[in-house]
Amino acid sequence: MSKTKWIDESGVEKTAMQEKQRKQFLTLHEDNRKAVLAKVASDYNIAEIEKVVDFNRPNFSIKAFREASYALSKRLREAQSESVFGQLLRAGVLNQFNDIYQAVEVTYDAVVRQTSSNKRQEFYSPLERVGFPKLTERGDKFPEQDFKGIDIEMINNKYGMMLAVERELVDDDQTGQIVQKAGQMGENARIQEEAIVWGTIAGTAGSFDGEAIPVSKTYPTPYVNGVPGVSGGLSGSGKGVNALGGSGYTAGRLSQATIQSAWILAKKMLDQSGRPMLVMPSILAVSPQDVFYAQTLLNSDYNPSMASTATGDIGKTGGNFAINPIKNMVGIVATRFLPDYASLLIDPGKGFAFQRRDATEVVQENPQSGPAFSQEIFRYKLRTRWVADFIDPKFMINLNPGYAST
Repeated sequence: MSKTKWIDESGVEKTAMQEKQRKQFLTLHEDNRKAVLAKVASDYNIAEIEKVVDFNRPNFSIKAFREASYALSKRLREAQSESVFGQLLRAGVLNQFNDIYQAVEVTYDAVVRQTSSNKRQEFYSPLERVGFPKLTERGDKFPEQDFKGIDIEMINNKYGMMLAVERELVDDDQTGQIVQKAGQMGENARIQEEAIVWGTIAGTAGSFDGEAIPVSKTYPTPYVNGVPGVSGGLSGSGKGVNALGGSGYTAGRLSQATIQSAWILAKKMLDQSGRPMLVMPSILAVSPQDVFYAQTLLNSDYNPSMASTATGDIGKTGGNFAINPIKNMVGIVATRFLPDYASLLIDPGKGFAFQRRDATEVVQENPQSGPAFSQEIFRYKLRTRWVADFIDPKFMINLNPGYAST
């Protein structure tokens, strides 16, 4: 078996699904950035707008940038030179923002399918497998088979923040670092996506930067140890649970035994009608505590869980020199945003959706009104709309729902 060995925030290795979704993601945000820059270039007849608003170039100076803006306003006979400076500054901040936002590597796109939205909410009706053919005697009527569906509604959430910078800080900053702080809002927005998606997948109560991570809205109950559908509901009553605890398998700290049990549970998964589901896990998601342990378990040639002393069982399963039965079985996704010691076996791209309504954008307040005029404070607003939640939790097998450290 050949699986992706390692996926983390370094972006060293990506799956085909990640590459495809990244292209869609870049297109969405690049179109927004280019539209703003094109309008500014058209309004002020600037041929090389990309170079003008590039705050990363080595010789960039906010003082020279302001002086050039004033000179441009005189040439165009603009009544207010500050308005020209404000527009160019906004374009530069947006340019910086997009560069940083797109550069932040995330891991959730290795396991979550991203979808587009064009309204307040989207509806999902995942249809489960129809019944199988039955033995039909000669002259008998062919039996009709049914199927069941699940009505899911995902409402987009709006996220935003504001950053205020005094004009003196901008004027006195010779390197442009103060203005670049607005661009760092993009980095924080991307990191927040990573934290909320993984927090929702794990389903444990927690917070990020003082704000509670939302629990699943599509599967709010039952929640047992943070896992949707461990008992009762659509996933319970013997119809395919998505956690080792309560499924006939012992939950616990990541180990060869829990990986094997989760794999077996995935292969025995049933839908709400009691029919088999095709759950094919190819990703093991782990917290930082288990990164190197997971690497050992999945990449060792010989059994990594063998006894520490040689016995007469050498060569047998679990003994010295036995083969590693889980070698290269799945790839590893390492994320700092899973709870301590949490681990999940995942069939990527199924059962969980990241639904994006609006691209993440940053807007500068009109420099001739509000605090910008009365107090000489530049203010930037970041906004985005999206939601991430379960469609069907049975494609994510939780190995350690209690997040035990031992």
